[in-house]
This record gives sequence, C-alpha cells and structure tokens, in this order.
Amino acid sequence: SDYLIECLSSNLGKKLFSLQCNSITDECQIINYFIGLCQGNNVLFNSINKLNNKCINLYLKLCSILYETILKKS
Repeated sequence: SDYLIECLSSNLGKKLFSLQCNSITDECQIINYFIGLCQGNNVLFNSINKLNNKCINLYLKLCSILYETILKKS
C-alpha cells in the first residue's frame, strides 16, 4: 500500500511526507510531517505505537490542534 500512495502522489504532482515511526523518530520529523499535511500534501505513516513517549505526546497534541481548527472552520 505504501507503493500505491507513492505512485499516486507522484502522478498527482504532490509531495509525499512519510513518517516511519520507530524509537529514534524525533520531534522535528513529527513537525515536518504535520507541515506537509497542512500544506495539502499526501502523508503516510506507520506503526505510531513505536514512537517514544515524547513524540507520541507531540503527535497527539498536533492532531488535537488540527482537529479543533477544522471543526471551528466548518
């Protein structure tokens, strides 16, 4: 399925932001992932449960902020 998303992004001319979740994923990678998402690019992530606690916390905070912003606009 990752290959399908990569091909789709390429054919649509959009960047693909991929987050390969593991114990060494850092906060900068999480932030870059959300920047890509907010710019309307295709995003792909896997195994979120492999993130360290600090990154999971940041990921959840950014998800909540994004969700609340979307709700306010609709």
